[in-house]
Amino acid sequence: MALAERCADRASYRMLLADMFGIYAPLEAQLAAVAWDGLGIDFARRAKTQWLRADLMALGLSSRDIAALPRTQHLPAIQSAADGFGVLYILEGASLGGQLILRQIKPALGVTETAGARFFASYGADVGEYWRSFTAAMAVYGANEDLAQAMERAALATFACFQNWMNECARVTEIAAHVR
Repeated sequence: MALAERCADRASYRMLLADMFGIYAPLEAQLAAVAWDGLGIDFARRAKTQWLRADLMALGLSSRDIAALPRTQHLPAIQSAADGFGVLYILEGASLGGQLILRQIKPALGVTETAGARFFASYGADVGEYWRSFTAAMAVYGANEDLAQAMERAALATFACFQNWMNECARVTEIAAHVR
């Protein structure tokens, strides 16, 4: 994802968050439709699209600007709770990595957990507990080998989706830079 370059200045960072919004918003819309009740997951507490929106607004985008941001049309299929767990595995894992990114961008970009870096701050000091509770729920649900394989396929598809989307966004940015 070329994070060093994409976090080098506020404009590049804002574009990174816009690109993340373009994948998180449609993914989380699909995840919200999964029947999480009884599976140990409170998805509404784990959704991060609203944090991306808040960060983008803190960095100068309007609600209209955010609504106009491109969004990927190529998503992994989420047709079952197993698919949902696989997709959420990637998103929750990214929350752990977000803590490392947060430590780098706060001093470099002048953002905080409440203004501009809410997405990367995610669950704050509770990120480890959120991860452990997620993986515990996932282990209970995926005790069956078929379900575990379905979760793995969904996780791999989600990772590929992220790679493809970020590559597509990078190409668009590169083309725009040459046009100027």
